[in-house]
Amino acid sequence: PHAIAVERSETVLDVSARVFVQSLCHSLLVGNSIQSAFKHAQWLVKHNECLHTSGQTATAKKESQKFVLLPEAANHATVLFPSQPRGPASDCSASRPPVQFPRTRLDLTI
Repeated sequence: PHAIAVERSETVLDVSARVFVQSLCHSLLVGNSIQSAFKHAQWLVKHNECLHTSGQTATAKKESQKFVLLPEAANHATVLFPSQPRGPASDCSASRPPVQFPRTRLDLTI
């Protein structure tokens, strides 16, 4: 099992949470391991432009350290979504027949 958490006694800035989650999800979906995606998301929070331009460089570093990957001693090299071959996308889903409703001459006014 893998879990990502924030210490109960900590609060996370909205901008940090958004950057972390967006980066983590993207990294996982393109085929990175949980560990790699987590580290990348932490790095992006630590180097977040919004926090640095507002003079909160120390805050950015602290924000990135609030996210923890648990259990700490576990192997998080698992890849949840293996990379897919690049190229044009194609729809492989089964085609559904068109729905044909019978024509009626009912007066549906009330």
